[in-house]
Amino acid sequence: MDQIATGQPLSARRLAGEEDFALGFATTAELDPLSDWPGQDRALEALRLAADTDHGDFNLYVLGTPGTGRHSATRQVLAEAAARRPPPPDRVYVNRFDDPRRPIATELPPGRAVELRDALRKVVNDLADDIPAIFESEDYQTRRRAIEDSYSERHEQAMGVLADAARARGVAIMRTPMGFGAAPRKGDEILPPDEYEKLPEDERNRIGAAIDELRDQLEDVLKDVPRGLKAQRAEVEELNVAMAREGVDAALADAVRRFADHLSVTRHLQALREDLIDNAELFLIREDGAQAGAFPVATSRHHLKPQFRRYAVNVIVGQDPE
Repeated sequence: MDQIATGQPLSARRLAGEEDFALGFATTAELDPLSDWPGQDRALEALRLAADTDHGDFNLYVLGTPGTGRHSATRQVLAEAAARRPPPPDRVYVNRFDDPRRPIATELPPGRAVELRDALRKVVNDLADDIPAIFESEDYQTRRRAIEDSYSERHEQAMGVLADAARARGVAIMRTPMGFGAAPRKGDEILPPDEYEKLPEDERNRIGAAIDELRDQLEDVLKDVPRGLKAQRAEVEELNVAMAREGVDAALADAVRRFADHLSVTRHLQALREDLIDNAELFLIREDGAQAGAFPVATSRHHLKPQFRRYAVNVIVGQDPE
């Protein structure tokens, strides 16, 4: 007869076991994203095929039930495909100064779009401080005064020669509320009309002829004044351009050096240089309420002002320079 083995009964604790149910993380935020989507093998295969198709005439269209992860899966597949390819070029728009309605699209090596944008911001910020300083400098003021004094002295000299010639002929050149005029004189005084009428007829005729002749000469001298002022303004403008050019070239030197190997940027910098010189007065505009003090808030943010938007670089595709 078979014997039935007997033993000690198991306790409830031993029957339950001692499993460790810890998940190894506190929240799901600590977990890496899923690298795959269960049950979506064919969809993922189609996504990868589309992502690896290098042709401009194909598009990728994804359709699925909300909550299935179609957006996340598409982004991940495209990110993986992009990582296998060389970085795409950066793309920017810059101002076409002679036709602002048609900006210029330019491609740059990866990371250089942001570099160009920041470089030209610095140019504008520097010039906003440098241009006013240039035109307030003692050097500029001295050179401008020399130009203005030269034309003023030339006019005064012509008037002095005419006054000496008039004095020798008994005529005075005088300034009136209506301008300059000529009148008979006696010594250093203007001859009153009643005394002039008492002069002999021959003397009156001589003085009258001299007055008529000197009036013609005076008219010629006065006609030269507008021409002289025009020439003076032209010379001052040449000085302004020369001073602005010095400041602009100094501010642009670093950007020109850094982008010397990029033809389209070099061309833009040349056009930018000419526009900065032609419009240097933009940097002389003072705004009411500008902050004074040792540490102005907007010291380095002049590029944000509306008048300087023409010099901005619009980054369409930009990658981290690092």
